[in-house]
Amino acid sequence: MQSTGFAKNARWKLLMQSLYYPAVLGTCFVLVLNKLMTHRSITAALLDVTVYAGLLFTFYFTISYLVNNEVESGAYGVGAFTIDLVEIVLIFLAFAALGYLEPQRPEIVDLRRCYAYIAAIPILEQLWNRLVGTSDIRLWWISGCASGLSIFGAVAAFRWPIFNAVALMVFFILMVVYLSVLVKE
Repeated sequence: MQSTGFAKNARWKLLMQSLYYPAVLGTCFVLVLNKLMTHRSITAALLDVTVYAGLLFTFYFTISYLVNNEVESGAYGVGAFTIDLVEIVLIFLAFAALGYLEPQRPEIVDLRRCYAYIAAIPILEQLWNRLVGTSDIRLWWISGCASGLSIFGAVAAFRWPIFNAVALMVFFILMVVYLSVLVKE
């Protein structure tokens, strides 16, 4: 039996929405909870910038899941699916760079690698938007700011520890602004 393009695209979206996104979100939650449990005190957890980064990545992926859900199945093809898979790998690598895979070894945390991994995600998101039919120049500006901040973090985060806290706040603000632009569209 031959499938139409719409039916083929619906399969890609079904696979992403039903299997991959829930698996990634569940993993994000488990990794963050596991990391929190490795701290000896609440104060230590509150002072750990990697906890906030993990929460931010989980928030990002939650938004991404919701946005993906709003896209028509016919518009979500193999290109959008592939970009989503690349984003999943980058998020996983970012969690690994933050020491989430070995939370008892804080010495392996590498913020520079984390920033490097996430630098591509905002640009990939814009390519994804184009593939599914969303186009707004404001989203490119927001993504450019996020990627630029990530690149700067990859180069300079280790020099100025306060940068990481400020960067996480700016990333959160950029996500909220990004989401507000999408909602108005």
